[in-house]
Amino acid sequence: MATILLVEDHADVRSAMRRALQRASHTVLEVSDGGEALRTLQRETVDLLVTDINMPGMDGIELIIASTERWPDLPVIAISGGGLLPKELLLDNAQALGVVATLAKPVGVADLYAAVAKALERRRGMEPSTPDS
Repeated sequence: MATILLVEDHADVRSAMRRALQRASHTVLEVSDGGEALRTLQRETVDLLVTDINMPGMDGIELIIASTERWPDLPVIAISGGGLLPKELLLDNAQALGVVATLAKPVGVADLYAAVAKALERRRGMEPSTPDS
């Protein structure tokens, strides 16, 4: 179906989300921080970016800003469980940056699937149509 870049610093959360996305027939590339995500985006073709916000090094907000500047048609889903700041504030900040959807941790599988479907539908709507032969 789609190639999804999953960015999550907690290995157990990343693994659970990867398995759920793979069950929905997606190809999942997974990394643990924003810097690694940018390097992956430079070398791989990705249909969707799903990123945690609170991560060491480059956080999800910085990643969202950098990725949308370089790849403006790449839809982004932001996830957060909070941290020093409440998750609602972090997700509101991500929403203000134009992400397609936000999800609060713990992320339910049905919510994840719905957000991915919404993001991929938006991506399909942005792709240029090909002329009929």
